[in-house]
Amino acid sequence: MKYAILLGFMALAFGLCFLGDKVVTAMVNRAKNRKRVMPPLRYPVMALVLALAGGAVAWYGLSIHKPLYLVVAAVFLAVAVWSAVYYCTTGITYDGESFTFRRGNFRKTFRFDQIRGQRSDVTMKIKCLVLCVEDKDVVLYSNMQGYVPFLTCAYESWCKAKGLDPTNQDWHDPADTRWFPEEAEEESEDEETAQSKEA
Repeated sequence: MKYAILLGFMALAFGLCFLGDKVVTAMVNRAKNRKRVMPPLRYPVMALVLALAGGAVAWYGLSIHKPLYLVVAAVFLAVAVWSAVYYCTTGITYDGESFTFRRGNFRKTFRFDQIRGQRSDVTMKIKCLVLCVEDKDVVLYSNMQGYVPFLTCAYESWCKAKGLDPTNQDWHDPADTRWFPEEAEEESEDEETAQSKEA
């Protein structure tokens, strides 16, 4: 009986993996067709893998009557839920004039002409770009889905709003993560401090 349950669980796991592959493929195609920036695909994949692992650990713990395995399974499932929620509630949607940044319960819309500049860094081969927008910094990573299309649209819309020629800006070099004029971190912090004092 125990082996029959194990085989049933394995069949269910393979079925969920197959379904997960179809869902991830659909999400990738959907993201390509929408003007949206989303976290990397590792988050939904991690959620699926941890959910399966959590179920397997919970089943094993129940079969041998070891409560500690249930605790481990609960941790796996909690991280799986967090990954799924983070993936679904974090990102950017945009059009030709503005973009909406959301992270958890926070949501705010900015016009592209509100972008003051950028700061950039490279961490573990992943490029980090901070868009310095009025009263908020928007952090982007090069492994996010829709990263390049969004920045291309943002740059062209920003140049249009500023009356600049997008093809004739010497500092613009996407290959070197230079989409907007570089803004010193100290300058950005000073402006935020001044705004908080005025408020």
